[in-house]
Amino acid sequence: MTAKIHYQLSAMAAGMCISFISMLMNSNDSYHIEVDSPSHTLFAIKKVFCIPDSKLTLSVIDKLDSNIFWELSDVGKFTSPYIQPQHLNINDKIVPLNTKRNKPFVALAMYQDYEHLQAYDNSDYNWPNNRYRSLDEYSQIFKLIKQSGYEILTLDNHAIPFDEKIRLLNDSVECVIGYEGGLCHIAHVLQIPCIILPWNIPETFLNLHALHLDLKTWFVYKFDDILKWDSAYFQTLVNSLQANNGNNIFASGSITFKKDFSEYILKTTTREYSMLPGYRQFEIDFFQKHIKYQQFFRKSIAFYN
Repeated sequence: MTAKIHYQLSAMAAGMCISFISMLMNSNDSYHIEVDSPSHTLFAIKKVFCIPDSKLTLSVIDKLDSNIFWELSDVGKFTSPYIQPQHLNINDKIVPLNTKRNKPFVALAMYQDYEHLQAYDNSDYNWPNNRYRSLDEYSQIFKLIKQSGYEILTLDNHAIPFDEKIRLLNDSVECVIGYEGGLCHIAHVLQIPCIILPWNIPETFLNLHALHLDLKTWFVYKFDDILKWDSAYFQTLVNSLQANNGNNIFASGSITFKKDFSEYILKTTTREYSMLPGYRQFEIDFFQKHIKYQQFFRKSIAFYN
């Protein structure tokens, strides 16, 4: 058996944890990660998503001398699919992933936590304010959800344990609507349709699409667009997303990477984009060493010099 690859990693947000683990699980290797707290989110992700010890083990140490946190970016899983568990471990009970339709709730992700709500300023276009909307604006989405016949579930409170959030989403949530963040990444893993609201910054849609490579996701380009939806349109959209008809621009376009991963070219039917992906060197080295077959939305990736 090949020896496990060792990393050390300090605390990180759930969405970034999911992206990092998805990248690791896309390789043929296995890993041991040392963390600095027994409450590290990786423990919950490994348990709830039933990641076997043969692929990943974790341990707690007092000091991280080789912490890779600053060597990771939010786009590290750009060439890797989300982990796709068939079963979940909820409260030490193994349950199947629930892909049944007509669940009663829509989950509305509004703020990362209560402190972000208190500090929200719609004139501040820096992170994290640029991800959020005012309570008045969210209330209009609240109205749309209720008029479409759904109950509303908000999971912003950090006091709700990770596995309880997973249980609620898996059992009862038909769709997630909200800001770009961890709950949307979780929705992708659970194969739940997701509607992601735009950042309050112009010309950033490619960044959002790159962070959420999922076929059940719809990206709202302008916030005012969702305010024009009625219940019939919303239900039709959710049905379409269940059938993997999302609007991620990378799914419909063709992508070609520079061989050193420092740049990529995205070609769509109407336009060509030349972009810097924002990888850290650690991630580039990982792609080249550990991921043998590069794929992107189940399409092979082409390279240029």
